[in-house]
Amino acid sequence: MTDVDSLRTRQRGWLALILLFIGPLAWADDAALYGPEAPPGSAFVRIFNATPTTLANASIGGQAVESLDQFEASDYVFLPAGEHVISTGTEQRSETLAADRYYTVTVDAGGLQVHSLSPPDDGLKALVVFYNLTADEALQLKTEDGSTQIAEAGAGAFATREVNPLRITLGVFSGNQPVATTEPVNLARGRAFSLFVTPGRGQPRLTWVVD
Repeated sequence: MTDVDSLRTRQRGWLALILLFIGPLAWADDAALYGPEAPPGSAFVRIFNATPTTLANASIGGQAVESLDQFEASDYVFLPAGEHVISTGTEQRSETLAADRYYTVTVDAGGLQVHSLSPPDDGLKALVVFYNLTADEALQLKTEDGSTQIAEAGAGAFATREVNPLRITLGVFSGNQPVATTEPVNLARGRAFSLFVTPGRGQPRLTWVVD
């Protein structure tokens, strides 16, 4: 073996050794950046704090949820399908979660409610999810001028609609009476846009959460 061949052999050995140490570090960095991937068949759960106070001791399936300010949503937690305990710190409920479904747990003065949503089939549109957390028995989400209805939800319920991507201002109506108007929102393809309507002073409070 020539000196050049010997040098190349040592260089390849050094490179393999470097990769041996760097590889796990890079994988760890990726995991820290993107987080763990959900196994197939998982259920996804989040909490929306619809109270005027901070929610500090919530947990989902034994996993602690970060402290939530008023009208704030947590990140989704993924869990294996099956029975899990959802706790707000003062109230807890055992819920059977199905695979490949998304759950939003709303917490307000009336307690804890679990809303189950299946993901849309068409990733080419935006999904609007309209949560009516007021006492109004029928709220409608419409275009700002009221000419086109997007969704209607009863008290404590939600409704969904897939729409084409666009920038739009929407209005919340009770019958033909406008009660609140959203900020302009860019409805993007393949994303879910949750609008939570909660009681407010004079008019309902509107909170967008984008997934």
